[in-house]
Amino acid sequence: MVSPNLEDLPHLQCILDFQGHIKQVNTAWQQQLGIMVQHLLVTTFTHWVHSEDLAHTQESLTQLSQGKTDRIVFENRVRDIAGKYRWLIWVMTASLTKGFIYAIGLEMPAREQNEVRLHETEQRYQTIINQLLQGLLIYGVDGKITACNPSTEKILGLKAEQLLGRATWNLMTIHEDSSDFPKESHPAAVTSRTGKICIGEVMGIYKHDNTITWLSINSLPLPYTSKLPPFPVVSTLTDISEYKEKRDTLGEKVKLFSAILNIIKTGIAVTDAQGCFVQVNSAYCQMYGYRAEELLGQSFTLFLPPPLQPESVQAHRDFLADNATHSGQWSMQHREGRILNYPVTENKLLIDESKRFKVTVVTQLSEEVEELPQLFDLTNNDSWLRLLLRQLPVTVLSIDRKGRLTFIEGQHIELLLGLPVEKCLGQSIFEVSPRLTPLIPDFKRALGGESFNKVIVYAGVSFKTKYMPLLKANEWVGILMVFHDITEQRILKLRLERSMQELELLASHTSIGLMYLEQQQKIVRVNKECADLLGYTQTELLKLSAERLFRTLDDYIQFQQQAGIHLRKEESYDTLLWLRKKEGTYVYGRIMVKALSQSNRTLWLLEETKEPDHRQSNTTVSLQAAFWSTTSDAILIMDPLLRILQANPASSKLTGYTPEELVNKSLPELNSGQQNSQFYQNVMDSIVQQGQWQGHLWQRHKNNMAYLCELKLQAFDSTTGVASRYLAILSHNHSHNTAFADPLTGLPSKQLFLHKLSKTHALCQRNKKFFAILLIGIDNMSAINIKYGCIIGDQFLYTIGQILKSSVRDSDTVARYGGNMFSVNLDEISKPEDACLVSQVMLFKLTQPFVLQEQSVQASVSIGVVVYPEDGTQVDILLERAKQTLEQVQTQGGGRCGFHSPRF
Repeated sequence: MVSPNLEDLPHLQCILDFQGHIKQVNTAWQQQLGIMVQHLLVTTFTHWVHSEDLAHTQESLTQLSQGKTDRIVFENRVRDIAGKYRWLIWVMTASLTKGFIYAIGLEMPAREQNEVRLHETEQRYQTIINQLLQGLLIYGVDGKITACNPSTEKILGLKAEQLLGRATWNLMTIHEDSSDFPKESHPAAVTSRTGKICIGEVMGIYKHDNTITWLSINSLPLPYTSKLPPFPVVSTLTDISEYKEKRDTLGEKVKLFSAILNIIKTGIAVTDAQGCFVQVNSAYCQMYGYRAEELLGQSFTLFLPPPLQPESVQAHRDFLADNATHSGQWSMQHREGRILNYPVTENKLLIDESKRFKVTVVTQLSEEVEELPQLFDLTNNDSWLRLLLRQLPVTVLSIDRKGRLTFIEGQHIELLLGLPVEKCLGQSIFEVSPRLTPLIPDFKRALGGESFNKVIVYAGVSFKTKYMPLLKANEWVGILMVFHDITEQRILKLRLERSMQELELLASHTSIGLMYLEQQQKIVRVNKECADLLGYTQTELLKLSAERLFRTLDDYIQFQQQAGIHLRKEESYDTLLWLRKKEGTYVYGRIMVKALSQSNRTLWLLEETKEPDHRQSNTTVSLQAAFWSTTSDAILIMDPLLRILQANPASSKLTGYTPEELVNKSLPELNSGQQNSQFYQNVMDSIVQQGQWQGHLWQRHKNNMAYLCELKLQAFDSTTGVASRYLAILSHNHSHNTAFADPLTGLPSKQLFLHKLSKTHALCQRNKKFFAILLIGIDNMSAINIKYGCIIGDQFLYTIGQILKSSVRDSDTVARYGGNMFSVNLDEISKPEDACLVSQVMLFKLTQPFVLQEQSVQASVSIGVVVYPEDGTQVDILLERAKQTLEQVQTQGGGRCGFHSPRF
């Protein structure tokens, strides 16, 4: 084993074995603690840990050594040479194959009276969680998420802003048996309530794209703020979807393999490198008089007298180590003590260099042969080969180069020859029996030196035939012909093909739409009539789930509930409802659902049905669909909790989310943060009292930009006296002249900046003056939003704009260029060096910390500078070079000014 060089890995403090003994130490660590390496190497890791931290430290090591997890994060106090304790955060990774634990440790600042504010805990973890491949979530004592890493966003399919400050993920969760996973049973919730460590909890989550991701979840308490619950919690998420799929598939294959093993009459046993049984089939157990549970885990020497056991074990090891061609022939005993001389073949099964198995195949003799043991001799391969062939649906013939039969055995001798074996041996295959006449062309072809396979039907029996040369000492001595009976398989295949043809014929000629759906409601087969009815192609429908065909999510859920009740009773379910077509219109039709026996699939039959006023209703639906698809305003249909049920195509342009992504989001989730919960409560009160509300509000785009829009909210579907649906219409607010002013900062927009820049260019070109363009990029904007939230992020951008505006003359232009970027036009400067001076002053001001809502925020800023005419004479060229300079500065680490001209 090649160990890593700890000196090259400064944070890899030490390497432990699974008993916690220190095996290797980083020199930097022992110097930090002031303890000699010799002293560390003769102790355990827990020897240096504070007594109050021993329990959770030992628990973490146990989880790693037992293979319950391969990575774990925890904190403890470690003693140095002076007897003082230092707080360290550990990331430990286990290697089960090597038997070691690699411990990465980061020292943290000393704690005062063991009390740590929640945002300080967040800061400690933030330095490492962004680098982990596993998802990592930190929960506060209030049960809400205070920190998450990028891997969590990728695994859950959610953004950080959708998680931070929330106690749940807002995703449907299930157990492995598809039952609901209650929120109160979530590992983080259990750990917070009880302080109990949860390891390897498996959970399935339904993402917004209707896929299921399977997670393995660990959660550990952080009992530092209090010794009593609730505790802060650190929770790790590992995506095991691919592993679970392979495990489930492997499980099905193992079941199938076990079933096959137990059906065949040949005895099969698998033993490991120590000679212990790991797999035995029913025939093998019956041969030796044992039950499978009595053999598994026991040595094969159980079948041998004690004096022979040591020698047989050594022979077994030599065989698996490739030091012997077989493990020896031993007189195996039945449970009752009698000696059994069954034909035995042995093979090696190599998984990898560390996992070798022996597969033993034992052929059981018929009672007739057992009465004549003298006929059987293990050294006579021909004898036991004949016995084996009699158990298999195979007939073997061999002929010499002159066409004379030299070997005949198998179940179909009478069918092929019609004569006893002794009358056929030595005879020419061309003359021995008239029954072989149809096969003579194949015999001649084989004698001509050709090897080939062929399927034939002979006397009503289907054979897969194989002709191959027979060699002896590399000399061609004849032909071997194998006739394998595949009649049953061929009949089954023909039946299957016929059934499929009949099904295809039925599906293609019926006027009813047919769909096959799997358990998760994925469409796996559909006929043309169904595709035409719904306005899709067959291929397009195969990419959809059934939910997409319903008008609303509630319609789909209600349909599933009703259908499920009938299907569980093995009854079909029949109903009438509206279905959504591809172009957004609806078709009214009958759906009958039937479960297919011995399958997890269901069959849906769809047929269009006309209502009495079908023409009028269809026209209304078409007009509604046309308006829904073509209007430029965002239209949302919501439930009484303001949760979005449907969204029209225009909503994507306004919000940045696709209609599918908007479904199940609530209107407050799109809030920029400038409206509090009381705002939405007032809106709800107005709707309840007046049935509508209209006003302006700030929303947040998917790209994190805040925008002002006008909202019209109307209650409808009030047939029961209480509104069950709300219609929301959102449109951009144009009262702030958004084409020329940025609504968040109040600065000129990019369009206005470019307009003013063209005027500056014309004046400077006419008067032969200098002007400069500065592009300012905020390097750490994403980190600020994650750490402090989007509200402070918006205030931060506003403050940056005001600082820039106060740093230049009134004749200069400062604009919001887009996203995290600002632009400055220094109009008619005296000399190019003035641009250098102004940019340095800006950099100094922008990087000073400033307080927003009692939080100290500090920016990392990069600036790209170009000067007219030294760096270009055209506006578009100058802008492109300013952008290139800014990107180059940011690529090199940011935090400074960059100049296109080399003179600066």
